[in-house]
Amino acid sequence: MDAWVGSMIGGAVGAVIGHITNHYIGWYKENKQFSPERKFICAELIFLLEDYAKKCAEVATDYGEYTGEQGEAQSAISPPKLLDYSSIKGNWRSLSSDIMYRVCSLPVEQKEAKRIVSSSWEFEASPPDYKDYFETRQYQYSLLGLKAAQIAEDVRKQNKFPDGDLCEWTIPTMEEKVKAYEKKYPKIKKH
Repeated sequence: MDAWVGSMIGGAVGAVIGHITNHYIGWYKENKQFSPERKFICAELIFLLEDYAKKCAEVATDYGEYTGEQGEAQSAISPPKLLDYSSIKGNWRSLSSDIMYRVCSLPVEQKEAKRIVSSSWEFEASPPDYKDYFETRQYQYSLLGLKAAQIAEDVRKQNKFPDGDLCEWTIPTMEEKVKAYEKKYPKIKKH
């Protein structure tokens, strides 16, 4: 009977050790083996997101130019194209699930922002300056740019990359637009 109990305990200990070893190997592969690939993907992702944030900041400063047929304001700066991550090659599963989720949500949020801006043009804007339209457009693209900048900053920190240059002009410009818009329209729900 003692041998039976001993072998049962030995089997249980072996199963636990095997389970722990299996998890450790998975963790090791995720954090060590994919590290060079993850760092490469993250570096490309940072540059893509920061470029996107800079383009959003440019839109945030666009009040329009009076170039229309009847002297009405028209957008001077085109909004950034829909984010396309197809140029970033590699195993995206090596990124943290939080970063992947936030990165994948940006194009969806961009489509929603475009819808809101289009609605503003259609239902709120009035000539010649289309002020409501430009304010809505500046606000929506500032929100998008700030989200992209925050993701890029978080990816930099996770991978111990040096700081970027978005704090010099890009982020303050967009934060100013968001603050001014939300002060003017306090019932607007922030995304």
